[in-house]
Amino acid sequence: MDAKNIPLSTKRETLAKKIETIRREFEDETANYAVTNLRFNKLAEWFKIYDKLADKLEMTRPEDPEVVLAEELRTNYYELSSKILHANQARAAAEDLLNKGTLNNSTNNNTTTDTHRRAKLPTTEIPKFDGNFENWLSFKNKFQTMMEKREDVEDIDKFIYLRGALHGTASHKLSLFDASAENYQRAWALLTDTYQKERPLAYKHYDALLHLNPISNPTNENLTKLIDEARQHLNCLDTLKAKPTEAFVVRILELKLPIEIRDKWEETFDDDNILPTFELFSKFVTKTAFRLSSRKPESHTNSFKRRRDQTGNPRKYQRTEHTTRALVTSISNTCAHCKGSHPLYKCPHFNTLTVDQRVKFVKSARLCQNCMRNHKGACTSIRCKTCNKFHHTMLHYPRNTINEHTGTNTQRIQTPATAAADKSTTT
Repeated sequence: MDAKNIPLSTKRETLAKKIETIRREFEDETANYAVTNLRFNKLAEWFKIYDKLADKLEMTRPEDPEVVLAEELRTNYYELSSKILHANQARAAAEDLLNKGTLNNSTNNNTTTDTHRRAKLPTTEIPKFDGNFENWLSFKNKFQTMMEKREDVEDIDKFIYLRGALHGTASHKLSLFDASAENYQRAWALLTDTYQKERPLAYKHYDALLHLNPISNPTNENLTKLIDEARQHLNCLDTLKAKPTEAFVVRILELKLPIEIRDKWEETFDDDNILPTFELFSKFVTKTAFRLSSRKPESHTNSFKRRRDQTGNPRKYQRTEHTTRALVTSISNTCAHCKGSHPLYKCPHFNTLTVDQRVKFVKSARLCQNCMRNHKGACTSIRCKTCNKFHHTMLHYPRNTINEHTGTNTQRIQTPATAAADKSTTT
């Protein structure tokens, strides 16, 4: 394999064939593990020679196509090396249990069987890192938990795992290092020095929070994704000791919600002097997402049949249905009374008006009497909290009178004019 007159491409093709052969032997349960290990040890020597030549080519002629093909070969080799390492560790553990002789034959047989069964189970996948700053902390924490702090794995094996976990721009960082125990700590120090930049990392997560996708059509999926992504960035910022205040984070996330959900969230507060927490906000959004997921959409066929029976004109219904679906709710958060940046029900001037004056203003401004906003389509906001009728709570009259002629409820507010009229009527 180290003959100088053999082209590098030929060496790579030969190594690729041998890797595939050993992989098939490893997956064959009837194969001799001892022979497979000997074959792999010989392959490791050839691979080391090829790896050095590929590194030299990358430094002298990085545009050569062989550089890319060499990276593919490395990936296949590291994956095979990882599988063989796990298998050998499992077999060593089984033999250690048998050699201790602390259990009887029956127990030993069961333990050996269980050990072999555990060896067949899929192992936890080593995390990957592509060189993006925002992914560094997540990769670092996972890799350290799974690999670096383990004393039962040799440093040379850790180096192989680390090299196999890197791809993209990060994979080139370790190209100058040979696979050895001594180079593992050096490689890890180089990665830490390159990507452990706290200020750029914190800015990356700040930007990610600010640029989370706004939600126009709320669903269980996109609401849940909003909270999960925000929580991930906050955890990374907490590790960097750069976590922003919870009220500021909640305000950022509030603006990602559609106006109708934002209003329902606002209605959960009775005291405007209390700042919200992220956990309180996440519980509200999670509960809203669950409600959306539990709703069963009405069958289109049944709805069409019911409307057809009522109108007797299926074509007319289809046009109406299509037009209704095409309506897009457009709601402004600008106060219709004072033009301030708040909803009408929070307007300090509007709150000083009597109920009768409020009703007249809502009608003159052509606002929805139920939510006191200007929108198209049916209103989906909650009804009056006092009588549960279709009007806003601020438009609820404090006293109802009965019309003696019609027997219906007539809502009136007591004013000097109505009081004088009532007095003259009774006298």
